[in-house]
Amino acid sequence: MLDADEALRRAGLEPFVMLPRDALAALSVNATAFAAAADVLREAASAVRVLMTTGLMSSLALGASADPWRVAATLGTRGEALVGSWLYGQSDCVDWPLPTAIHDPLSLRMTAQVFGAAVDTLLVAAERLVDATYLSDDNPVVLGGQVHASGASLPLTTTLYIETAQIAFSHVARNVLNRCILLSNGVRRNLPVNLVAPGEVASGLGPLMKLVVELYMRVQSLAVPLSAQSIVVAGGLEEEATFLPLIVERMETQVRDLRQMAAIEAMLSAQAVDLLGDTPQGVTQIAYDRVRAVSPTYLKDRPLSKEIEVLHHEFACGRLLEAIVAAPMPEFDDFFALGQ
Repeated sequence: MLDADEALRRAGLEPFVMLPRDALAALSVNATAFAAAADVLREAASAVRVLMTTGLMSSLALGASADPWRVAATLGTRGEALVGSWLYGQSDCVDWPLPTAIHDPLSLRMTAQVFGAAVDTLLVAAERLVDATYLSDDNPVVLGGQVHASGASLPLTTTLYIETAQIAFSHVARNVLNRCILLSNGVRRNLPVNLVAPGEVASGLGPLMKLVVELYMRVQSLAVPLSAQSIVVAGGLEEEATFLPLIVERMETQVRDLRQMAAIEAMLSAQAVDLLGDTPQGVTQIAYDRVRAVSPTYLKDRPLSKEIEVLHHEFACGRLLEAIVAAPMPEFDDFFALGQ
């Protein structure tokens, strides 16, 4: 252990002496909350990129049409165009199966819209957060040599945009759940129910749906806005404890649960790919190989909890993200410095 003076000396650094109010501004609740929010928004962005990959993988297995992605890339909003262009470009890297229907289920046809909304809300929330770091939230403030009271310590704008991103996550979770149901139900492309291998007597992967539903409900329940809740404490003092720190904590839980949903969707998709004899390529191969390195093709019934835990970790690690962003979505990836 070294004292601060010695550590700075060895590092060749000079102590930075703050002016009287600078230290308060740097160490205020909002400063730490903004730092935590920046971290969770970047984690959320990385989770969305992984979920886009598992969504592409399940769309391959389900024989979804890539045409709606092309339309979104051309006619969609900012987020829809980014996601649609990426999905359509990646589908072109694979021997994509012929569409099985003119109109796919919404969870397949509207993937670009769902992920596009998540991408857009994350970008806007992060942009507002960057704006907030330029501002002083001191109270009071000194203007023209006079001391004034300020309400700037209430980070409402930033908080509302982050809450909006949380609602977008609940739509992503629903989208993932519905694709998992389609995979488990079978039928499309003649997939067997519960993805049971032909000739085998087994429960298959159907029981995983209980976990997916639970994770979906957790993400959904955490999307309920908190910032408008009023709290009055002793002496009638108003308190804003439900603001940014608690909302950031809830988003961290959402991101964790979404990553586990991505791992399960990838496991179901890998099983479907094996049963169909498809050949993943590009980012779908990256996700497929990561699954098969941990979880072999499901033939006989076996416990899956350990495999899911390992896959959850794998789908949250930086190595997978680095491989995925090698197929970049530049405006999004560069803003959040993903893969760096």
